[in-house]
Amino acid sequence: MQAIWSQLEGRHNFVFVGEAGSGKSEIAISFAKQLAQRTDKTVHFFDLDMTKPLFRSRDVEEELSRAGVQVHYQE
Repeated sequence: MQAIWSQLEGRHNFVFVGEAGSGKSEIAISFAKQLAQRTDKTVHFFDLDMTKPLFRSRDVEEELSRAGVQVHYQE
């Protein structure tokens, strides 16, 4: 796992793309929490799912905030 994180060094933006229900949100949430633990910078999480969301990351905003992740979305 450490090898993966070393390959991501210096990168600033991460986008998760896939079919509906493929697990993008779950992976992105886990990734953001892990990233927040590994850096002293603020991790920003953008929930852009505005059409018929199956799972909205903004629903776990409190959990992400506790992990040091700042969540952004538009009502």
